[in-house]
Amino acid sequence: MRIRVVHKLNEDCQTDMRREAENFWMHQLVTIYPFGMNDKVDGMDGFATDMNCAMKQNFKHYFSNPVPNVKRRNKFTVDNSTSTNKLTETIQKETPENYKIRDMYQMFKSNKNMETTKLLKEVENTRKDKESLLASKLLAVIKLNRKKHIVTTEKIPIFIKVDFLNSIMEKLGIRNMIHDSKIERMLHLKESNCKVNLVYNLVKNNFLRFSNYNNTLKNLTQNQLVRIMNEECECKNSPEFVDTQYGHIITGNTAVIECPKLRTQIEKGTKHRQDFTLTLSKFRGILYKLGTDLVESIARKSKDRELLKSKTLVTERLISIGESRWFHKIGDQQTVPADNMCHKIDRTTDEKFIVTCVDKAANNFAITCKKFYLMKLSEELGITINNKVISFSGNDTYELSTKDTTTIFSEYERVYRERKITANTEKLNIPLIFAIPKFHKVPIKYRFIAGAKTAISKPLNITIVRILEVVKNYIRNYCNQTKNRSGWNTYWSVNSSSIVANNLRNRKPRSDTLFCADFSNLFTSLPHEDIIDAIMYLTTRTFEAQFGKKEIHCNQYRAFFSHQYHKNYTPYTLYEVKYMVEFLIKNSYVRFADRNFVQIKGVPQGGNASPLLADLMLTAMEIKYLGTCDNLVKRELSVSFRYIDDLFSLNENIKNHTAAIYGNVLELNRTDNRNGTAFLDLDIKLCNEKIEIKTTRNSVIAMESTGQAQNTPLVDPPQSSAVHDNVEQPMEEVDGAEVNDTTLNANRRACFVSLDLLVFLDLFMLKTGFFMFC
Repeated sequence: MRIRVVHKLNEDCQTDMRREAENFWMHQLVTIYPFGMNDKVDGMDGFATDMNCAMKQNFKHYFSNPVPNVKRRNKFTVDNSTSTNKLTETIQKETPENYKIRDMYQMFKSNKNMETTKLLKEVENTRKDKESLLASKLLAVIKLNRKKHIVTTEKIPIFIKVDFLNSIMEKLGIRNMIHDSKIERMLHLKESNCKVNLVYNLVKNNFLRFSNYNNTLKNLTQNQLVRIMNEECECKNSPEFVDTQYGHIITGNTAVIECPKLRTQIEKGTKHRQDFTLTLSKFRGILYKLGTDLVESIARKSKDRELLKSKTLVTERLISIGESRWFHKIGDQQTVPADNMCHKIDRTTDEKFIVTCVDKAANNFAITCKKFYLMKLSEELGITINNKVISFSGNDTYELSTKDTTTIFSEYERVYRERKITANTEKLNIPLIFAIPKFHKVPIKYRFIAGAKTAISKPLNITIVRILEVVKNYIRNYCNQTKNRSGWNTYWSVNSSSIVANNLRNRKPRSDTLFCADFSNLFTSLPHEDIIDAIMYLTTRTFEAQFGKKEIHCNQYRAFFSHQYHKNYTPYTLYEVKYMVEFLIKNSYVRFADRNFVQIKGVPQGGNASPLLADLMLTAMEIKYLGTCDNLVKRELSVSFRYIDDLFSLNENIKNHTAAIYGNVLELNRTDNRNGTAFLDLDIKLCNEKIEIKTTRNSVIAMESTGQAQNTPLVDPPQSSAVHDNVEQPMEEVDGAEVNDTTLNANRRACFVSLDLLVFLDLFMLKTGFFMFC
């Protein structure tokens, strides 16, 4: 290699003159490597010596000596961080006129995957304007470190819907018919950018088909309510199913249903989907519609109208494949019948009973006397009926609203318009109030729910949920930091039982008795002002800790704090958040018997934000109280956990503080006993100054297996029961022994579950066993 000397400096030349000459030849030669990359040249600040292998390869024609293709140390490529560190040091030493360059480098370092085209142009302009060596170095480092933009051509997904009428369709392989090689050649699927996916339109499950509480309450009028309350029910004709506490039928025993087909379907659970009769002609029609939709969708997505000419060929090919598979799998049979098919609830059952699901056992049906069911709802709303005269006197929780439906809708529309919340109020309505029985309680109690997916407050609920999730995360992280420093736990809320089990590990109980209780009136007792103050106490602390970010940006999917504008997000100040929370709590309406009722105390149970509001409300009470306690009390109450309305503590002395924490309005019902307690799905016991924890295996009655074939695709997850009820195991009559009333009553309201669930629980217990913690 021949080298030409373009400028020779004297040995006594000063540094400033060297730098000036260096800058001149850098711009003249359009390179950052002047003088043949002589490492001894002053003014380079060691930048050339520390250049990495990749940069040397890009500029190797400027070097005076040959550069090897790869430079390695211990078989590993040399890191390029040295040159970057040198550049960083140089930036820090520069004069204030280079602040812009420093900001550019920091911006690039924080996000190397960003689009750097605009940044490179700014650096080029800076270098030309100020003739800065630093700008040239910055340009080289950015070009070196930025990642190349890889263009990926992802295929456009196309979803084709097919009616899934019978489970035999999965055996016929309707899912892979669209991937036939001839069909792919007709539609040019391999060359196109479309990816075809088959989606099943499943039929209604048993819950949507047979539960009648929604239609009954929707069509209920005041005259019908008065008539039903003054009529005699038929519970006396079936004394074996009557609950001894209330004198009405409240059971999970399907023998109370007279229709055999309906009884068979209800025994399969709420999530079961029936098989409908499938004929060969109907199957041909499904394939014809599949082929037509397939060709039209691909032609529309790929913008190739010529594909529409192959519609007839594609449909004929699909029908041909389907017929051959039909005769191969089924034979000459033209019909696949459905056994015990039942489309809807029969008229007799609909007039006598209300069919709902069971609380904490959603795969089971509950059958309740219609008169008793409406009586419980009337008591909850404060409605009294005497001698065919109805009175809406109200109670401490609900009162009759003076606003009509139009006024309520106009108020919500105004809030949505002012807070820029997207809502189609034409499809929304005032939710109905309904009840589901708690079979695990003795006597049986009811959970009253006031919510629906089409409720008028649904959009506002979702917005508040996203905001309060950010508040909850901040409070939890803050309390965890204080716990790591002081050892005192001030955040008792948990999301799962695993947190409880991990915290109880290696702990020694300080007393002989555990404390476990639940709030019986959490959602219906506290005044609205107390709830709003508790929620805003935590929300204000979260806003104040955001270092100048005074707005929280929110949409229906997430929320975060920021001081910049974000597309598709609506910013809310602290005042606006308080206004929305206050409006939601004070404007919770339900509808019953053509009348609107407003909740004047508590939080409506059934809304999206209701669990979060209740949890944060109790969290604020706990944090406020623990902030006023001395260190001894904080240490005593550190091993305490709460899941919404269930409270557990390793120290029984917490009972002396509950009134001060939660006030006198909330009622705590203790559920522990001398031997131990059950919290969530854990069975916690004290034994010889040790803590025994095992998973709870509740006693259930397996009446009939639901593991049989369902009208559900095989690729979907299995539909299994989810039972958490403590239903007592009934005792059979042995040698003429009498069965007591309690056991008989448990038998009458028995819930059936899948045998697959019992096998799963057995395997789970076998794997986990029980844990012994010191």
